[in-house]
Amino acid sequence: MRECLRLLRPAGRLAAVVIETGEALGAEELELAAELGPSQVRAEASLADMARRAGFRVDAVHDVTPAFQDTLMALWTGLHNAESELRSAEGDPEFDYEVGRRRSMLEAVRRGLIRRTSLVATRP
Repeated sequence: MRECLRLLRPAGRLAAVVIETGEALGAEELELAAELGPSQVRAEASLADMARRAGFRVDAVHDVTPAFQDTLMALWTGLHNAESELRSAEGDPEFDYEVGRRRSMLEAVRRGLIRRTSLVATRP
């Protein structure tokens, strides 16, 4: 974030969308979020907090998890609709891995362990 701040001109804007852990999770839930979600889901702070600490003025933060969940479901459906072609092209292990990752991420979203957040911030 500090590097983004450094590169922007004064009044320059930063827009970011990330997958991050849910709010107020305990240690066990954080471990489960890291297991079920993307590999880099754990961070020291939320995206908004990191932007503020870097010196940005945070203009907007939105929880876009419902759209993220819809996207995961569409990917899940697409994988299953094209299963035979994908298994043939990519192989069984890769297909099974992708299906498992989508299932894990959907479970993490449903349990409130991960969320997708969008942010707009301005360099002062």
